[in-house]
This record gives sequence, structure tokens and C-alpha cells, in this order.
Amino acid sequence: MTIARDGHLSTAESWQLLEGHDMGRLVVVDADEWPQIFPVNYAVYEGAIYIRTAADLKLVSVKSRSDNVGAFEVDGGDGEERWSVVVRGPLTHLRDDVEIERSGVRRLSTWSPRFKPHVLKLSAQTVTGRRFVRERAAEMNGRDAPPTRIPSFPPTAP
Repeated sequence: MTIARDGHLSTAESWQLLEGHDMGRLVVVDADEWPQIFPVNYAVYEGAIYIRTAADLKLVSVKSRSDNVGAFEVDGGDGEERWSVVVRGPLTHLRDDVEIERSGVRRLSTWSPRFKPHVLKLSAQTVTGRRFVRERAAEMNGRDAPPTRIPSFPPTAP
């Protein structure tokens, strides 16, 4: 794969990387408005990410919100190069058996021994990818933006 030299991956390159892996991280917002991050196995099918899940916090978070949105990230690399792809969009609890079968998500092997009868679908609204090369990072060495104070979370009153 030829990767753009400016550090940004094209949408096609990003999808190619997504399709070449099967483990990433799903981000959902729970009922208390807190982001939750889960390592998950996934399948890619027709512009969406498919994830099997148990009846756990992922599923409860999706069902508890009317504005279900999520994010998904996968990364990797070798040698002096690293990359990251992020997908954002609507997140739904999928019940369409035909789509579930076509997506291939049921055929995924999982690292978790839990029974996972539910399927979540993250429909890609945005897909962004970045490439990082160690030698370029070493050249920058501190010449990026100046350090900033990290605010406490949740924010405290002054």
C-alpha cells in the first residue's frame, strides 16, 4: 500500500487498513455521559463496523440513549511507522438477521469466552487516518505546539 507522505491517509487507505485487522477499540457514551472504551473484535462490511457483544455496558449504553453515536479506532504499524484509523457515526443495535449474516460478524473468533448474541453496527459518517513515522517525530522533538495544562475532569469551578 502506498501511503501519503503528509501523514494523512485517504479514505480508501483507511478502509483498507480497517479491513486488514480484526481487533480495535469501540467508544460509546454511557447514560451518565461518560465515554467508555472497549477492546473488541470486529468485521467491516459495506461502510460499517460490526461488533458482537453480550448484554453488557456496550449494549446498555446504546439502548439507553436516543442519540446513539460512537467511535471506533484501530491502529498498528511496523518498523519505524505507525498508523491510526478512526471511524465515527451512528451506533445501533442491529436486529436484521440477513444483514448480520452478510456482514460476517457471527463468524469472528473472539478472545472473550462470553456468549455474544447481540450485534452493534457503527455506520461510518467520518473516517480519518493518520500515519506517523519515527524519524519525522524525532525531527520535530518538541517543536510542536507548546505544552498545555491538562484540565481536570469533570471541570472544577474556579
